[in-house]
Amino acid sequence: DARRDDLNAAIFNLKEIESYDDYERSLLISQMSFEKTFGMSSVFIESTLMENGGLAESANPATMINEAIHVISCGYEEKTAWGKEIGWIYGSVTEDILTGFKMHCRGWRSIYCMPLRPAFKGSAPINLSDRLHQVLRWALGSVEIFLSRHCPLWYGWGGGRLKLLQRFAYINTIVYPFTSLPLVAYCTLPAICLLTGKFIIPT
Repeated sequence: DARRDDLNAAIFNLKEIESYDDYERSLLISQMSFEKTFGMSSVFIESTLMENGGLAESANPATMINEAIHVISCGYEEKTAWGKEIGWIYGSVTEDILTGFKMHCRGWRSIYCMPLRPAFKGSAPINLSDRLHQVLRWALGSVEIFLSRHCPLWYGWGGGRLKLLQRFAYINTIVYPFTSLPLVAYCTLPAICLLTGKFIIPT
C-alpha cells in the first residue's frame, strides 16, 4: 500500500552507514520481523541498528518530521514488542507514574532535557474546581498503584536496577494521599483546642 511504499522509500542506503556490519544488514532484509518489534517506521527501525542511535547523514528533514509524528502517535506501539516492553502502561489513571516506574525497574535512565524551543505544550487547571478534580484523580491513581502488584514497596526488588532513592521517590508518590488523614487532624485539633479552651493532653 501507499504507507508501506513511503516507509520503504525512507530506508537509507546502508552502505553509507559505517556502524552497520554484515549481520545487521542481513537483519534489515527481514523487515517484517522488525516491524513486529519496533512498529511500522523504517526510519525508527534503522535507528535501532545504529551503535549509539541517531540517524544517517543523508536523512531528509521533511521525512524525519513525518516519521516523528508517526512514531509519537498513540496507536503506533499497539501490537508491537516495543509497546509491550517499553511503551506506555495503560489501565491506570496515573499511567505516567506507572510507566516511568516500570521503565526504571528495567534499567532505563532519565535525563533532564530543556531545549531552547519548548518541546511540548500542555494545559493546566484554570479554576479551583478543575484543580480539585485533578488532585482527586492523581490521588485515586496513586492509591490504585499502591494496591496493585506494581507497588514500589515490593515490586522490582529482584532485578536490582531501580536505585534506592528512585524507589523512595516512587513510594512518596503513592503514599501521599494517605497523609491527608493525619494532616486533617493536625490542622483541625489545634483549632478545636483554641475554641473550646481544652487541650488534647490532660494536664
